[in-house]
Amino acid sequence: MQTGIEWNRYTVVHWKTAQISGSENAPLKGWTRAFAQLTQAVVFVKTLDPERQQTARVDCGGQSYHILDINHLAGRADFPHAHQLVAA
Repeated sequence: MQTGIEWNRYTVVHWKTAQISGSENAPLKGWTRAFAQLTQAVVFVKTLDPERQQTARVDCGGQSYHILDINHLAGRADFPHAHQLVAA
């Protein structure tokens, strides 16, 4: 995963939440949100609470990334940081 990340690609994030807060057996509701850039999707997932992060999946350019991959992406040396995102 160290080569050729296209940070400016269109990306979709999927995640799930319990329909009834605090209930372990509650049915899950799926959510989807689109982003113009992979970087925006990574930042969004990192701001989700830990329970939602565990269900999150980022789809971009034929690749799917789950939380371990997302954490790896966020830690890459070439990951655009907040000041770079604002300028874009």
